[in-house]
Amino acid sequence: WDSVVKKTFRKKEEILPMQLLENDKIKEELEAFFLSVRDFRGKFRAEAPFTFTGDPKIAYQELDRHARELDVKEKEAKRFNELEELFELQVSKYAEMGDTRTELRSLKQVWDMKAQIQFTYSSWNGQLWNDIKTDDLEDVNKILLKNLRKMGTDTPVMKGWTAYRSIEDTIKNMSVVLPLINELHSPAMRDRHWKSLAKVCGVKAIDPNDPKFTFEDTVALKVHEHVEDVEEIVETANKELKIERKLRDIENIWRSMTLEYVPHNDTEMFLVKLSEEVIENLESHQLELQTMIGMGKFVDFFRDRVLHWQGTLGSMEDVLKVWVNVTRSWTALESIFLASADIRSQLPDDTKRFEGIDSEFKELMKDA
Repeated sequence: WDSVVKKTFRKKEEILPMQLLENDKIKEELEAFFLSVRDFRGKFRAEAPFTFTGDPKIAYQELDRHARELDVKEKEAKRFNELEELFELQVSKYAEMGDTRTELRSLKQVWDMKAQIQFTYSSWNGQLWNDIKTDDLEDVNKILLKNLRKMGTDTPVMKGWTAYRSIEDTIKNMSVVLPLINELHSPAMRDRHWKSLAKVCGVKAIDPNDPKFTFEDTVALKVHEHVEDVEEIVETANKELKIERKLRDIENIWRSMTLEYVPHNDTEMFLVKLSEEVIENLESHQLELQTMIGMGKFVDFFRDRVLHWQGTLGSMEDVLKVWVNVTRSWTALESIFLASADIRSQLPDDTKRFEGIDSEFKELMKDA
């Protein structure tokens, strides 16, 4: 055994010069490899899709390219580590490659998320306007945002990447678009409102009644860039619908409204009698019309109709007041001049004048 040990030491001494020579060679190669790793790391940070916001297919191609290069570097590092162990050199560690591998996995997660979102949104594109269920889509969108933010919480460094932020912006934009689409489904929307929306969005026309009008067409309008304008259009439509319905109610009521006539003292003559319904409708409808006029821009489309009915009901009220007052005066004077012979004899001129008025009034009432 001692002999074997001595031979081993002698052999070691014999190969020591070669070992030292090989050590120097390995160290030179290690230095060059270290520089190549650093260069690879720099290119990865510059070229990997951290800031890219385009098609996931292109991002995946870049990720695959960097992954292949990293595989080669890791194999080289393993070979150098084995040589370092063999030649009793300190084993090198390459933190850059570990960081790169970690970031590659994280980038893959980010782009998987973007691909999922694009697939989800594209699956909505074919939905026809009348079939869009915004509540269901909003629920899905909230889940997407929740998953993205959980991923960012688990790996905080992602939040600083442009790719991550662009995905977050995409989801947030959709969270604005969906409620607007829901509002645009309001039954109050008329052609004039869609024309206003088209002008805001910079397109020639928007026709939701087109059987080919889809979710994709709506998203293409970029309504999320015109939130205030869209909300104002919908608000105007809703306010105008209320005015339109109230005007229609007023018009229908007065088309069917009739004046009540009652017989006068068991004679064939009939006198007008204002019912509570007529009086209440006159008062309430004039108040409602006055309220409409005070609604500013919301009444513009119906202003002429509102003013027309204001004038009509105002004139009607004036005429009815005069009519009732004249009827009341005639009734009082009739009991004086036609029922008392003494007064007729004492006031012959007034009696004659009243008889003329009486005849004219009765003729007017007959016509009425």
